[in-house]
Amino acid sequence: MNYDELKEEIDFIKNPPHEEINILPDTRISKIHKLDTSYYRIDYAAEGLSTHADTIICRPNEKSLQKVLKNLDVPRELFFSAFHLILDSFLEYKESKKEIHTMKYYPSIILTFWSGFETLIRFLSELYVSTAIDVPLEVKDYLLETEGKIKPDLTIKTVNKYNPVLDRYAVLLKYAYNFDRDKGSKQWQNIIKAKYLRDYFSHLKVDEPKSVSCSEVLIYMENILLSIIYPCCEIKKTIFLGIYEIYNVWNEIYKLSQSLIDHIEEPFHKSFPDAHIQFWCNFENVDNKRFPNSQEHLRELGIEE
Repeated sequence: MNYDELKEEIDFIKNPPHEEINILPDTRISKIHKLDTSYYRIDYAAEGLSTHADTIICRPNEKSLQKVLKNLDVPRELFFSAFHLILDSFLEYKESKKEIHTMKYYPSIILTFWSGFETLIRFLSELYVSTAIDVPLEVKDYLLETEGKIKPDLTIKTVNKYNPVLDRYAVLLKYAYNFDRDKGSKQWQNIIKAKYLRDYFSHLKVDEPKSVSCSEVLIYMENILLSIIYPCCEIKKTIFLGIYEIYNVWNEIYKLSQSLIDHIEEPFHKSFPDAHIQFWCNFENVDNKRFPNSQEHLRELGIEE
């Protein structure tokens, strides 16, 4: 495949004709991952249609939910933003004579795709708390990451309290869908692995310079999507409308990648041998016996400036 052919393929993936958009579960889900998507049917009562029993109405006076619903498409758009980035990397690296590159696309893809997942959990949590009856206060606070505190004047103040996203996801599945996650399942273990990769870039492990390949990024993406799909297959309802369309786009990108070189991105200095390295360091009280500047180092060597 030459550059122009690749660009044509990518343009089609980015902007498919409406009639070419596939919202049915791809057979890869059942054949490779052994998940049963047979519950999903396209008929007069299809999920998402206005006639479906689970399509409800938010009246204008529901002000807080009105605001939440204005963010309805944000998770999807974040997923597609990451798709566009990886497709752009295909084009840029197509004619490159190198297989190893400095970090340009892959960290952004990893962080953006995880943002889509985390935004979805937050959106569904807000939706559940706003629409359900008798949500336990502890569940509400946990999902929305809030906590009530008694102030000195004895009034109640609501403060933010961080809760890990995968724990919030498990609570959401349990209380909103009556689904108990299996910590030992392949899908749950894979989303934990995906979080490790995301955490590497969001909370950089500075003493572990890491290379990331395109194939690693693509599997990371799939694991996130499957963590949304597998509960759907168990409870027989789709918790995120459009998830199969998103997965199908991922699958088209994955198939396209199989005809390309598996490029790698890594920190610029990762492969450098240990040596004298000059770096900017203007802290107070630097130990110049261990870390001399260039003039001090020359004096150590007995070389006049």
